Amino acid sequence: MRLKEIEARIARIEASHRADPFAGMTCEEIEAKVQRKLERLIQRYGSFAAVVAAMEASGEYALREGARLMVKRYGATHDETRSVAA
Repeated sequence: MRLKEIEARIARIEASHRADPFAGMTCEEIEAKVQRKLERLIQRYGSFAAVVAAMEASGEYALREGARLMVKRYGATHDETRSVAA
């Protein structure tokens, strides 16, 4: 009986880690991942302002909210020549 309980608990933990890609990561690791993704978006769109504009123009609420939070976190005129963590 105990073995079945342990196996069930392991299955739940593994499922929660698949559902949350940030599970087990430190704040620093999460921030580094966010910075890498933001830098890729800036490369694709040409500037931070263009990334924000594209997100704001989206029909998806999550993207519009993400744009609002990016401006709140990094400022309306993010300087691409410095790290986003600065």
